[in-house]
Amino acid sequence: MPKFGKRSLELLSQCHPDIVRVCNEVIKKIDFKVLDSTIRTVEQQKQFVKDGKSKTMDSKHLIGEKRDKSDAIDIAPYPIDWKDITRFCYLAGYFLGVAEFLFETGQITSKFRWGYDWNRNNIMIDEKFKDEVHFERI
Repeated sequence: MPKFGKRSLELLSQCHPDIVRVCNEVIKKIDFKVLDSTIRTVEQQKQFVKDGKSKTMDSKHLIGEKRDKSDAIDIAPYPIDWKDITRFCYLAGYFLGVAEFLFETGQITSKFRWGYDWNRNNIMIDEKFKDEVHFERI
């Protein structure tokens, strides 16, 4: 059975409890890594916007002034192959399915969206900005 590495656990501990709950279920079936971009400083977010990796300075990855835990997480199937989008889609489908089940059964209070389907219409080709590693509470 897959399990989190030390760094993934450290980053996950800084996320909202609903994110932690979903990830702890998903890791039982799919190996994935929590990416360092999950927790960001304001300076890092400015660089992400400048580099085109993010579109907002109001990122749910920022903790501090507005929130004490991250409302977003960046994850990638492990081992990471950035060219294999199919694995990212598989992970996303599983993550979102688990999250929906946990929400419907009252085990979490959050719904989620994926950075490859911001409007949650299950059509990925209509998105202008795609972030295959990003999941956030809505």
